[in-house]
Amino acid sequence: MRIFVTGATGYVGGAVVQKLVAQGHKIVGLARSEQSAKLMSAKGLDIYAGDISQPQDLPGILSTVDAVIHTAVGLPRGVTEADAVFAEALIDGLEGTGKPLIFTSGLGVYAGTTAHYVDESTQLSPAIPMQALRVRIENTVLAASKRGVRSLILRPGHVYGQATGGIFVRTLIASAKPTGIGSYIGDGTTPISVVHIEDIAEAFVAALELGQAGTVYNLVSETVFMRELAEAVSIAVGGAGNTQSLTVEQAQQLWGPIAALYGSSPIVSTLRAVSQLRWTAVAPGLLFELTNASLSQT
Repeated sequence: MRIFVTGATGYVGGAVVQKLVAQGHKIVGLARSEQSAKLMSAKGLDIYAGDISQPQDLPGILSTVDAVIHTAVGLPRGVTEADAVFAEALIDGLEGTGKPLIFTSGLGVYAGTTAHYVDESTQLSPAIPMQALRVRIENTVLAASKRGVRSLILRPGHVYGQATGGIFVRTLIASAKPTGIGSYIGDGTTPISVVHIEDIAEAFVAALELGQAGTVYNLVSETVFMRELAEAVSIAVGGAGNTQSLTVEQAQQLWGPIAALYGSSPIVSTLRAVSQLRWTAVAPGLLFELTNASLSQT
């Protein structure tokens, strides 16, 4: 297949592209800068020069591909109205074709829920404005299944792996490096849903083949408690597993805006991805990678 991928040089998108190329697919990457274009060219990808904020030329490229994978949602500054406009443009360009549109969201849409356990059918009413916008975009993408688009959504947990780690892991490690002390909020029993980057890439490949139109899939490979995660982070930065408890306000000072997501969070079901996509996590767990040096230099 010839697949249009946004975020093709990014953390998630790059891993997805690598997996797709290995399976023989041809990739067209959205290049928003000359540097991105050079990186894609070096990897043998076709290049479409454009920007998420300027989607008016999309119909031309969409008519030449067999599928679209959108991983650049909310990059680089969080979800904005530009993401909503771009999603609409993708849908308009694919309408009536039956082509797959795989859209990347995240578990932040559950922020504010009081439920202890959630799945893809859980009613969403996020208290964080950015996540409320993400939910609105999700609804737009899912509704596209009624317009002749095989649209579906993947919601990964906090991403780690390949030495760098996602923003959550990088933030925890950066905050612990000066003292060797890992931090958690409250009593540390908040469950944190994480997923390895290689497992995410496998899920995208599976969704391309098996994903059902108008469907959301949660992706979690491991659930860890904040306190044990803090202990592992301490070990990763050369500490002795020492930890400290923070209030939400203290966490916001230490970690910034992302702390709002970790005062409380539910257990997240991945049964739908396992049963429909035949997806299973096989990569090393986050606690293993942190305590065995894989992520210690993040």
